[in-house]
Amino acid sequence: MQKYNYHTHTTRCGHAVGTEEEYCERAIEAGYTVLGFSDHAPYENMPLPHLRMSWEQLPQYCDCINELKKKYAGKLEIKLGLETEYYPEHLESRKWLRSQTDYLILGQHFMNPDASVSYFRTCTDEQLWQYGKSVAEGMETGLFAYVAHPDVYVFRQEEFND
Repeated sequence: MQKYNYHTHTTRCGHAVGTEEEYCERAIEAGYTVLGFSDHAPYENMPLPHLRMSWEQLPQYCDCINELKKKYAGKLEIKLGLETEYYPEHLESRKWLRSQTDYLILGQHFMNPDASVSYFRTCTDEQLWQYGKSVAEGMETGLFAYVAHPDVYVFRQEEFND
């Protein structure tokens, strides 16, 4: 049975702990064959240090993961990815990010890039429809390998209607 994980964050996102090398070592100890790093992708001019890396951190992140690919070759297959939301106004930057990585994951956490409206809280019917529409449109672009935590909108939803 193959063991793999394509959804691993680094401390650059502001809510992960440990070093990239520690993640690699634990993956090997657990018998994993593939470890994909997919930290939260940056947005230009919208730093949110507790939620995602800054645009300035992106080159260092890519260099770090690419170095780990070399270091662990033959022991662990390492993939360079990013987790990001889909916003039509940022499609070109997401295409560029995809060209720089092995994969992108669609993780639609927020209604807008500045994170002012979160799907982690109780959502209105309109917001739930917007969530579904955004996820569907994002997947239709072909940029994303899969949807991370597609149930994020039920995090605090206590009641559901028809």
